[in-house]
This record gives sequence, structure tokens and C-alpha cells, in this order.
Amino acid sequence: MTTGFLVIDESARDALYLGYRMGLTPSEYRILREIVAAKSISLDELVQSSGFSDKRRNNVSVHICAINRKAERIGRRRLVLFEKQRYHINEFM
Repeated sequence: MTTGFLVIDESARDALYLGYRMGLTPSEYRILREIVAAKSISLDELVQSSGFSDKRRNNVSVHICAINRKAERIGRRRLVLFEKQRYHINEFM
């Protein structure tokens, strides 16, 4: 999967952001892959599609913060945005 500046590398289970490996954990990878595939996804949909239980639903936000920290180190911007109760990829890079 590719979104111009972001490539989801299925074989490495990682992502290339602006040409740099992000070094994602397995959970971060699953979450980012689901957001990219859906283009826009609610927390409930993300919990279901990425395999988290309802008890671990708060962990999704923690993983998204980690994804954004890694993206900010590379491109100085958050990669995943939360607007109107939905997650989506920041297209303004």
C-alpha cells in the first residue's frame, strides 16, 4: 500500500515514511495498515479490524501516539490525525 509519502511494506511489516523506515512494533504496524487501508476509520472500527479486545481499546491511542512520535522524528509532523471522531493519514506533508 502506498500513499505518496508513506509505503506500507508488507514483507518487512514496517512502513517507509518519506523514504525512511519507521521501526514500527507489530501493533503499530497493524494499526497504521488499517488506517491507510480504510482512509478514514473510527476508534471502534479500528479496534475491531486490528485485533484489539475492548479491554485494550485504550492501547490503540497509545500506539497512535508512538506512531506520531516516530513520524515527527522523520518528517516533523504527525502522521495520524484524529478529526470528527475518525482517524486518517495527514495528507499535508
